[in-house]
Amino acid sequence: ILPPVSLKGIRTKVSLYTKKTHTGQNTGKVFYTGKKRKVHARVEITGLKKTGKKTCDVLLEWVNPKSKTFFQKRMTLPINNDTLRLHSSIGISPRKRKTGKYKIRLYLFGRKAQEVAFTLKKE
Repeated sequence: ILPPVSLKGIRTKVSLYTKKTHTGQNTGKVFYTGKKRKVHARVEITGLKKTGKKTCDVLLEWVNPKSKTFFQKRMTLPINNDTLRLHSSIGISPRKRKTGKYKIRLYLFGRKAQEVAFTLKKE
């Protein structure tokens, strides 16, 4: 059993955007469902060298309005420098997603590091 890793000193930033915005300015805001549309998450993690670890266990979890996880992306990434950048996305067509409040959660080393909420509305 490995000792727990402190998240102290690690900074995370999760930016949400659609293809139209690409700027991340809609972080935590409202997105509209539509055919072939997606919500993208851009994740930046800094301060990883302070952990003294060689790899970083990362989990991105997308959560629906009923608090149920509907998509997970797990990765074990080498810590070659102090910053990691990741991407994940979900389709938001009306057939796939109901309107309501959603969340994306970021876990590092098995501990929740950040949670960002957003709302899906009909176009």
